[in-house]
Amino acid sequence: QEHGQIVIWYNPDASEEILGQIEDMTEQNSVNIAAPWDDIEEPYNYVLSAWDGESDEGVQMSCELPSQQVWDDWREDFQGRGPEQIPGIGTFDG
Repeated sequence: QEHGQIVIWYNPDASEEILGQIEDMTEQNSVNIAAPWDDIEEPYNYVLSAWDGESDEGVQMSCELPSQQVWDDWREDFQGRGPEQIPGIGTFDG
């Protein structure tokens, strides 16, 4: 996250449909990472996490169902905004 990547923590017990949608959204951009997390509380199926360059801290948002609009908004707000910039990893450009 400190390099501007977004991490999607997902509940490994989520339905195959939800896991497939999360996988599809993760594959949209090479700076996205998805990993299982057993401690996601009900009713949520995944948690978006990133580094907020303005407040210089990590941020998270818990979600029940995958949403392309929520995902795009999150990427626009946080992708590429880590404190350690790597050439070639920029902000979300739609």
